[in-house]
Amino acid sequence: MANTDFMTELKNRNSYETDRQNLDAKKKWNGLTVAVIDVNNLKLVNDRLGHAVGDDCIVNAARVLQSVESQKVTAYRYGGDEFILLLENYPEPEKLLVRVKEKFAKYGDK
Repeated sequence: MANTDFMTELKNRNSYETDRQNLDAKKKWNGLTVAVIDVNNLKLVNDRLGHAVGDDCIVNAARVLQSVESQKVTAYRYGGDEFILLLENYPEPEKLLVRVKEKFAKYGDK
């Protein structure tokens, strides 16, 4: 079974479920942060501007998340317009999430 989303090249839902099961098996819950990110109004974008523009929004959202990936941060496309960031023992995860929000805001201004 594929573990990569073809459009965004992020890990996909199957990969997230596998990674989460592995963490559960190791009982590595302390220091774990899971952020669920939803692209707002994607249906409206698809309806008004077309699916090509909607796909572009998804790809650009993935690029924002890829820009913060590291050994402790993994990005997944969970499905449709939903993404997950999994942070393992990341110091001050709130700061990273604020940075992600700021990057999305800059993209939204374009």
